[in-house]
Amino acid sequence: MKKILFILIIFFNPVISYSDPVKYVDDWNLTNQFYTSELSNISIKENSVLLNKKEIFKLDSSSFDIYRINNQVLIYNINRKTLYSIDSSTKKVTETNLDYGVLKGIIKDCDEVKLWLTEKISNNSLMFKWASANRPKEFKCSYFIFGGRCNLTINNQGQTVSYDKAILNKDYKYEGDISELAEIINNQEKCNFYNKIKIN
Repeated sequence: MKKILFILIIFFNPVISYSDPVKYVDDWNLTNQFYTSELSNISIKENSVLLNKKEIFKLDSSSFDIYRINNQVLIYNINRKTLYSIDSSTKKVTETNLDYGVLKGIIKDCDEVKLWLTEKISNNSLMFKWASANRPKEFKCSYFIFGGRCNLTINNQGQTVSYDKAILNKDYKYEGDISELAEIINNQEKCNFYNKIKIN
């Protein structure tokens, strides 16, 4: 319903149709603030991930980001683009290949954000750095979540470039793109992200 309303507003209000180009902003460095040295009951020892001092995962020479979300430990292999989900109770490991660019963060919630031009970003959504030129059609947007036409993204020289801030829900369904991370990180109305431990 929200998407239909948004399209109607765009159609009948050309003044707010966001036809002006959107300047590409490379502010991925903002995700560095989510790194932490420790997470609840998780520790790293001799290339092993420990939960309550018991080994649950063996690390190799790859780079990893580690998250703790409710009863799960999520270990993302950055080099292989593979996510390992470990149940903290049973220690069962589920492996998922994520062919959506590079996972840069997991959104806990966006409850503080009041104004949405498309659908609200759902809890536990995943933020990927994924150039639109490398995506299939179903993972490309017409309008950014907070406004602006996706296909009018330009660089400082006025050349059309890829947008690269894709948001997928926890079931890996495409929710849309934002034009810059500051829209959901530095604003007064912001999204909350899970912290993560960086390895290598």
